[in-house]
Amino acid sequence: MTKNEPAVLGGMYEVGVGVADLAAAIGHWQAFGYRVGTTGRLGAAAAERLYGVASAVRSVRLLHQDADHGLVRLMTWDKPTGEGLGQIPLRTPGNRWTVAKTRDVQLFADHARAWKAQGMDLWYLEPVFHPVGVTLDQTQPFRDDFPHKRELPMFWREGRQVLVQRYAHELPNFGRYNEHCLLRASQFTQAGICIGPDDQGLLGFYDQVLGLKRISERRIVVEGGTLPALMMPMRDGELLFETDFDDVRSGPEPDRQLSGKLRVFRLPESAKDDRWYRASAPGNFGYSLYTYRSMDLARLRSKVAGAGVPWTGQVLEDEFGAPAFGCTSPDGYAWAFVQA
Repeated sequence: MTKNEPAVLGGMYEVGVGVADLAAAIGHWQAFGYRVGTTGRLGAAAAERLYGVASAVRSVRLLHQDADHGLVRLMTWDKPTGEGLGQIPLRTPGNRWTVAKTRDVQLFADHARAWKAQGMDLWYLEPVFHPVGVTLDQTQPFRDDFPHKRELPMFWREGRQVLVQRYAHELPNFGRYNEHCLLRASQFTQAGICIGPDDQGLLGFYDQVLGLKRISERRIVVEGGTLPALMMPMRDGELLFETDFDDVRSGPEPDRQLSGKLRVFRLPESAKDDRWYRASAPGNFGYSLYTYRSMDLARLRSKVAGAGVPWTGQVLEDEFGAPAFGCTSPDGYAWAFVQA
């Protein structure tokens, strides 16, 4: 890797998910096209050095077709540290979530409805309509198709998934559908974090240190009935900043947009509250870790440690036998980086 190359490789590699029952969790993710890959275990001493958690952990990496990003790492802790994020709203600083494509978002809604009717403790919305690049008064109803999407979030103890069905604006390289699974879904195409109160300086970790491509900055004044108002949820007139960080190979044209995106929400009116950052760290149930791969882990660790982060671990072998190190980013999130 040369000096000018990014420190991380490709899109976001994995979401780490704390689970109570590996078999049950594997069954859930199979509905979205994932399958069991490698398995491994770390003892308590090694887990504390790598993740900051004094508990042994058994992990299973779930693969999605031939994808090299957008994977899932299921983690069962001998001594879990907390219940995790649960069903907190998207607007909560410390929150994590993933987004994937599906051929049929209504089918996802039907299964969420049935799961809840059977007593599952979860929160979900019916699919939310959102035009893309147009307003409704620019369309010709019943004459021309127009780009839009429908999104459905589902949050429960061990997952924070958003599924999206796209209409008339497919992005061919932004995730790949598994046509042979129940939900006909892609690997996760983007993952999100939320920080607050607003501090734009925290974003430098992702492009200046990790070398991701900062591709968009949007200032959104929330209006009733719009996607942020319904899914976050947010009040009319509230302010939201949205920043995307992409694989450096990604481009603006539809056929050059690549999955593996990191989306950051900044909420200037949010109060400082560290508890949800702690709840989204390894050891908890649910979404509790994001990972990237690197071709030069030693150089990346040096950059991270030099960036004034709260904590940087030493490089050692992870559950799967690969060199890795963990850190806490300046905004308070737990990350791990794996040798490619």
